[in-house]
Amino acid sequence: MKNYTSPEERSIQLQTVLSCIKKSKSKRKPIPYGYLKTAFELLLSLDNRKGLKEFFEKNSTDRDLRERMVKWCLEHKEEDYAQKILLEDVRNGGSIRSSDELNKILRRKNETDLLKEELLRRVQDNLKLEFTFFSELRELLPEAQWKSVVEEYISQTGSYRSLRMKLCGEIGEENKIKEIIEKQVENFAGSFCDKYSSVDIASQLALAEKLLKKTDPEYAKNLGKQMVKTLLRNPWKRGGYEALRQIVNGFLSASETKEFLEELVKTYPTRQAMREEFGCRRSERIRR
Repeated sequence: MKNYTSPEERSIQLQTVLSCIKKSKSKRKPIPYGYLKTAFELLLSLDNRKGLKEFFEKNSTDRDLRERMVKWCLEHKEEDYAQKILLEDVRNGGSIRSSDELNKILRRKNETDLLKEELLRRVQDNLKLEFTFFSELRELLPEAQWKSVVEEYISQTGSYRSLRMKLCGEIGEENKIKEIIEKQVENFAGSFCDKYSSVDIASQLALAEKLLKKTDPEYAKNLGKQMVKTLLRNPWKRGGYEALRQIVNGFLSASETKEFLEELVKTYPTRQAMREEFGCRRSERIRR
């Protein structure tokens, strides 16, 4: 095939490959991808756009062929046709890449209704803490619909407390944020056990502080401090003091941490292990 490259020769090659594809279909056998790829490339070399689309429509169930067709459409300003293919892909559970390509086209064409549909589908399928697409969706949706959508997501978060807090922050539900973090603190105080739960509660307190920064900036800090003080009412082993120090480091600044740890050491002057773990030099060395 490399040695015979005239249009006439390429046409003969194409008919041969198409015949092989037809034969595979008649025998209900899987079509070798090499046939599909070769036919596609021959149609491109012949610049046969009509034939290319007809070929694609007959073999459009092949995923790789669909990707090749989309790429060709985008290179040749056939955005409407690419959009048609990509819409079919995403509505049938297509890849993130297909969705991203579709969204780019919809933004360029200002197809806001379809863009809203796809962004909502993406968020629904994979709700993450990063809230990808949230700012864009918020601009596209009326306020009432936006709030309704977020409330629906809140109802689906279940035990994902950090995610629920962030969703509440999206619609200004500060009281719900407080309820969630209070419950988390209560649960932690009742079952404090290891460094992993310590890292988790510290990050949640830090998140609550960030979400409440404008309305009640000291709320999460005070809640965390009180939690630590409550936990310290009982004697602790050195490992417990280390975990508590890590929690404090998680939701307080360096200067606030130093001040708070010094306060605790003064409150319990006879606890040597705590003094060693919470001592100013120790905490500063850990931060560095």
